[in-house]
Amino acid sequence: MSLDTELFYLLNTSRHPVLDRIIPLFSSQEFIIAFFVALCSLAAIRYGRRALLTALIAVILVAGADFICGQVAKPFFKRPRPYYQLDHLYLRKSGNWHFLKKPLPLRPRYSLPSCHATNTFAAGLYLALTFPRLAPLSLALPLLTGYSRIYGGHHYPGDVLAGYLLGGLLAILAWLLTRNTGRRRS
Repeated sequence: MSLDTELFYLLNTSRHPVLDRIIPLFSSQEFIIAFFVALCSLAAIRYGRRALLTALIAVILVAGADFICGQVAKPFFKRPRPYYQLDHLYLRKSGNWHFLKKPLPLRPRYSLPSCHATNTFAAGLYLALTFPRLAPLSLALPLLTGYSRIYGGHHYPGDVLAGYLLGGLLAILAWLLTRNTGRRRS
């Protein structure tokens, strides 16, 4: 068994009733959007118009990251999701937890990289680089989101790490291209 699979089982099968209720929030698109809207609102209070421009750039960054992840990387790697390959795992699907004794029938839904990890890390790191004081908050969500994707049975740890790598590279590139945008020139 590969290290990736061993870590998947460790993180996916270590259950707690409280985590079963809380962790799915971090995979929820609505929660992720609300978190980043709140974070950008906090930045706007502290940094003014520059934060609004940063938020707009972050939205464009996430749209690009999502396209690269979902339309380029996943079809290239074609790695099946864990629930198509492994038995005896927990899967969060349609708002409910399921214990799968055997893999589901294979469908073309790929796992590598995790787009949740790619998108949240791209936005979180871009905000952290632009507003370093917000880094603990802006980087906490991607870490929890990545964990939630493994805990929920949708991704291997390697998928999440690959998503962080892709999102991180895109965030750094966006930051390098825009770091002086919106600043006053003397």
